[in-house]
Amino acid sequence: MTWEFSLTTPDRAAAEIGEKIKQHRIAKNITQLEMAKRTSVSQSTLKRIESGGLGSLRDVMAIAIELGIDTDIIGSIPRPPLRSLADLDSEGRRIQRIRARAHRRTS
Repeated sequence: MTWEFSLTTPDRAAAEIGEKIKQHRIAKNITQLEMAKRTSVSQSTLKRIESGGLGSLRDVMAIAIELGIDTDIIGSIPRPPLRSLADLDSEGRRIQRIRARAHRRTS
């Protein structure tokens, strides 16, 4: 399962994640108290995450791991495009030239 976020604000995206976490928890018939015990995330933090997405990334991931949806969350973040070693080397040399020019100006 991949989650698509076409939401316009971080708050709306976080709320959507919280709601999906809640849905998965309920589908697995796990109470908030039981989830809190399993993850060492306080029940009040779990409530905040489920009701509006307010919690740390660590807490969200602890819950996601317990629910078995962590790879879905991680997989929803695309990897950057691969670049050749020649491209990376060229970019490194360009940055070195820029730094050298900046250093000459300050010396």
